[in-house]
Amino acid sequence: MIQLTRRLDRVYGINNSYIIRGKFRTKKKEVSDYQKEWQYLAQEHRHLFKNFNPKEKYLTIETVWYNPKFYKKDGSMSKTAGDTDGIIKFIKDGICDGLGINDAFVKKESISQLPTNEKHHAVSVLVGIENLINI
Repeated sequence: MIQLTRRLDRVYGINNSYIIRGKFRTKKKEVSDYQKEWQYLAQEHRHLFKNFNPKEKYLTIETVWYNPKFYKKDGSMSKTAGDTDGIIKFIKDGICDGLGINDAFVKKESISQLPTNEKHHAVSVLVGIENLINI
């Protein structure tokens, strides 16, 4: 299992394939750059996955999104803090490209959004390999 972590200085969410900075939509090139950053992080661990055999194994990805805007000023949970499911595709594609494995072999995914006292958002991803169970 590997862990990849990235602090997000200015990326607040993904919507309709665009990264959103506050209220301003950025260009699709930035989405591609964001995905490439995850690819680069994963490439360092490519050697750990070189014997991956999709006839015997599958990938798991567990993502935790640390959100400084999780709570509103009154202490209640914010419903506008951002959906996190849209960003998963970009993270998964980048990581799988970096590992040299087709993302179709990710068969178990989870995402959690948690509060943080930090100023910036952060994303932590655990990537693992599990055995297929033949029934």
